[in-house]
Amino acid sequence: MKRESFSVLEDRPRLYSRLVENFEFIKKGVGVFGQLLPEQRQGMKGEIHLKETAYFPYVNALRILSLKKGVSAAPTLDRFEILAYSYPFIEAYENDFRELLKFRLRYKKEAESYEKIHLLPLDRLSKQDKQQLKYLIKRGQQLFAKSKSVLKEESSL
Repeated sequence: MKRESFSVLEDRPRLYSRLVENFEFIKKGVGVFGQLLPEQRQGMKGEIHLKETAYFPYVNALRILSLKKGVSAAPTLDRFEILAYSYPFIEAYENDFRELLKFRLRYKKEAESYEKIHLLPLDRLSKQDKQQLKYLIKRGQQLFAKSKSVLKEESSL
């Protein structure tokens, strides 16, 4: 399936623009005034959804670059390692992603369900942790924007 996808994308590079559009629907985690933006949905109020706001920019950036380079590795950390040869700029973001993984573990060790692993009550965070989370969210957004720009250049979108 992946080989077929790589082949189709190679034959039709304009499809990358559709992929990027699809991946761009990432929930904003930090507002224009630098505040963390908690969920407003019922049952999640006052919490930030780490997967949707913090992880997706990193994961999706590496997904689109992996498709471009024909990398079939699925784990994001593996993609960081493999893609660093083709895209040296991503090395600067790998440690941020690792910090994000540690951040989640620190707060969600006792999660009751898979969905709860990704929800983090903002009132449980110290001021320092809030600053770190904002930084990691912004870095993911930077990585996605840079990856999108590189893909545009390479695919002439």
